[in-house]
Amino acid sequence: MPLHSTEHYYLSTACLHQIHTYCQARENECGEQKKPAQCKFCAAPCICPCHHAGESIPSIRSILGD
Repeated sequence: MPLHSTEHYYLSTACLHQIHTYCQARENECGEQKKPAQCKFCAAPCICPCHHAGESIPSIRSILGD
């Protein structure tokens, strides 16, 4: 079950590649505005632990079924 009322879990590609500062940024590399740490299509929050200090979130392995 997703964390919020969204339809899927979201993991930023930047977080997947350990570039957490980009995921958390409010601008992309071209200087255009972006919403940090969320899906650009439905606003699902990024599940990377770098955004959830101290919170209990599911592990990526449990979500992917590994």
